[in-house]
Amino acid sequence: MERRRELPKETQHVWPTFRCPIPVRLLALAMRMGLALLAAGCAPPIGVKRISPQAANRALTANVLITGEPGAPALVLVSSQ
Repeated sequence: MERRRELPKETQHVWPTFRCPIPVRLLALAMRMGLALLAAGCAPPIGVKRISPQAANRALTANVLITGEPGAPALVLVSSQ
């Protein structure tokens, strides 16, 4: 068992001895990895492309008679069944 070195009485209450069970380099690495994960988690997962209001309206109201392909509401209905 390791004996602790006694400090002078006037510094015992100011600077208590503390042994870190985990090496400081490992703690620093874990903190860097945590910060990197936090930064990556704050990034947007999708991209956004601006389009004109007319193009958005056309895309939202499209149907099979106009475009030859089923519109978004029809695809949602078909995929839910």
